[in-house]
Amino acid sequence: PRGRGLSPPPASVGPAPASPPSPRSSPAPGSPAAGVAGAADAAVGNPVALAVTNDAMHDTYLSANSLRAALASAGIVCRAVDVVVGSPGCNAFACVRPPGHHAGRRGCTPGCTSTGFCVINNAAVACQYARLRYGMSRLAVVDIDVHFGNGTADIMRDDPNLFFASLHMVWGEDNMANGGFYPSGAGITEVEDTYVSVGLGPAAAESPSTEDPWQPPPSGRHQQLPQQCAKGSGGWEGSGADAVPRDLRGPEGFRRALAEVIIPRLRRFDPEILVISAGFDGYICDPLGSDLGLRLADYTWATRALVLAAEADGAAAQGRVVSILEGGYDTAQETRGLAICVDKHVEDMRGLGNPGTCP
Repeated sequence: PRGRGLSPPPASVGPAPASPPSPRSSPAPGSPAAGVAGAADAAVGNPVALAVTNDAMHDTYLSANSLRAALASAGIVCRAVDVVVGSPGCNAFACVRPPGHHAGRRGCTPGCTSTGFCVINNAAVACQYARLRYGMSRLAVVDIDVHFGNGTADIMRDDPNLFFASLHMVWGEDNMANGGFYPSGAGITEVEDTYVSVGLGPAAAESPSTEDPWQPPPSGRHQQLPQQCAKGSGGWEGSGADAVPRDLRGPEGFRRALAEVIIPRLRRFDPEILVISAGFDGYICDPLGSDLGLRLADYTWATRALVLAAEADGAAAQGRVVSILEGGYDTAQETRGLAICVDKHVEDMRGLGNPGTCP
């Protein structure tokens, strides 16, 4: 049996021989995962999408229990929404795989021949679950993965009640230099009221300075945001590519884009819940995205700035933040980049929330 709104599981992906889906892949009736597909479909037209069979699909494979794992991940992010709504002052991190931000409305997004390891768009599911279960009308996703969240953009861009922002690495202004950084040709810099895409260049080749002028926001609830993140003041105004500082690259560009472009617009949108697509593949040791050169201090800064924006006095979110694991592939024993980044991310979220109120 298949969940409502789900694309049929592909008979095969790439050259793999066809095999029927296992009956065990279906979620139990009445479970959170079982209602995810139909609930999301009612809101924006099927954001829950499986990777589509495509001869060019070379990085996203499904086995007998892949659908089961993906639906379990979607169910977990729904449970995370339940937690932050039902426990004031509590935020949540969903440590799930497979990731989801490259999965679009119908699997592959236009012009992209794969879904980049993604099966179900967990961030979109979280937003639509909050919309339908709790009646929220303004929902936001901020994607800090090194790759453009093209799937989430495909789902959310045309809905004025959804805010989406992504800051990610590109190769050249059109992301086509040397074939482009995945997803090639996508993720160019665009700025609208409820849609922000900021393409960052790789970090400079020289070693980074030991001085860090971008100190992280202080830990603890109800601290002030950095001045650059102020609502309605500071930052870069206007729309289009001209609303973004030129030649943003590496860690400094990452922080400037978040502080000066994304967070001021996020605060003006004033969502009732904030979802973070938390990818850690821009880390300095990651095998896929290390050219961006991010370090733990950069992820700490980003986590605190985003959570503080949701906790600001008068914010509709009232501190409701759900962070969802996306990319991050440094699992080498010597560096353990993914584990280190996730551990620090959760620590920063807990330090800003109120752990005593969490179930």
